[in-house]
Amino acid sequence: MSQGTLDRRPVTASAVRGVFAGSPGRMRVAGLVAVAGCLLFALLGASAYQARGDALAEANADAAQLIQVQQIAIDVVRADSLLTSAFPSPGQETAAQVADFDRALDSAAKLVADAAAAQPADVGALRQVGEALGRYRQYATSARTFNRQGDQVGFGYLRQAGAALRGADRDNNPNLLPEGTTGLLPALDDLILANRHRVDDAYSASGWATVRLVGADVVALGALLGVQVWLARRTRRYVNLPLASAAVAVLAVAVVGGVIMVGAQSRADGVRSSSYAAFTSLADARIAVNAAKSDAAISFLYLRTGGSSATFRADFDARTRAVDAALTRARDAASGDVRTSFHAWKDEATGLFGKTDAAWVASAHDLADPTKKINTDFAALDHALDQGITDQVGQVDRRLGEGNLPLLVIGWLALLVGILAAVLAWGGIAQRLEDYR
Repeated sequence: MSQGTLDRRPVTASAVRGVFAGSPGRMRVAGLVAVAGCLLFALLGASAYQARGDALAEANADAAQLIQVQQIAIDVVRADSLLTSAFPSPGQETAAQVADFDRALDSAAKLVADAAAAQPADVGALRQVGEALGRYRQYATSARTFNRQGDQVGFGYLRQAGAALRGADRDNNPNLLPEGTTGLLPALDDLILANRHRVDDAYSASGWATVRLVGADVVALGALLGVQVWLARRTRRYVNLPLASAAVAVLAVAVVGGVIMVGAQSRADGVRSSSYAAFTSLADARIAVNAAKSDAAISFLYLRTGGSSATFRADFDARTRAVDAALTRARDAASGDVRTSFHAWKDEATGLFGKTDAAWVASAHDLADPTKKINTDFAALDHALDQGITDQVGQVDRRLGEGNLPLLVIGWLALLVGILAAVLAWGGIAQRLEDYR
């Protein structure tokens, strides 16, 4: 190292100490504190507004993904309910019912592709769902074909379709799934839970944005007011106009931004507790009631053909209890017509379990006939649930998607005002430093 470099070091250190020495030096330190507070406000404030907007947008996207996954489950259980209801009396099945079955599975397949494109994190699980859906469709189609021919092989394919849909069970579907695979509904249940967690995480991130903003406001205003008071005591000039202007500007943005943030959070919380809760609950009810319809039909079928009728009766009871619980969670979104149709259908379906051999054939015809009360009650219920879900989904999308522009605007404004306040704060200190020249 050269002698010149060694000689310059004491000079540089002395110059730095001189800048911060005495009253002028303390003023410069105070100015740096005020500037740092303003810049922190600019950066943290802007990022907090951005984070709130991003979190709400993410919550909306995650809710949309949840809607798609729940609709896949609705489509497959609805298709299965159409298949199983006609199975005891295959001659009664209409072309319209077969077309509805095919449309439901086509819709499910399309939604699997759409959901995979929308959320990369779900791709692996959706691949399993797609494979299980293909197995279910293959087995269900074979079951219908052989059942119409009066071939007992149809019952075997029906059990395989049930395993592809529900997963293997001890009593009815042992060892019917390929190794390493799961049922369609268990895989969808896991996906639904994962997407609900994502929505919850997005709401949590939205809440943390408020904490960040409050911290930025407190630090900036505390720094500006503290420096203002300290300066007034040192100079006996009670108001430093540039510092005061900086404080007023920061306070104005903090107040306006706080109102916007509170409004956005209130809107989001309102959506979460109303429309979001309603659509997830109604979707849960629609999934459960269609699965219960299949349970009733299969339990009824097994009264004559063998198999564990009691197992599906127990699942029917569990599913109908789940429907009741879901309709309760949906509150006002579950209209009186929905509840009336559900209980009317449930009473009709429950009557199937006690049918004797003498009444079995007539009941099988009724179960397959779409004009009979057991089916008209169910059609009214399913339509009402579908309409309710559509209405609530529209409200979620509209209310979470609207109102984020003010967050973007106030975020940029916070950045600009924070920088301007930093310039003003240093300008105020510079005015007082002139007194020492």
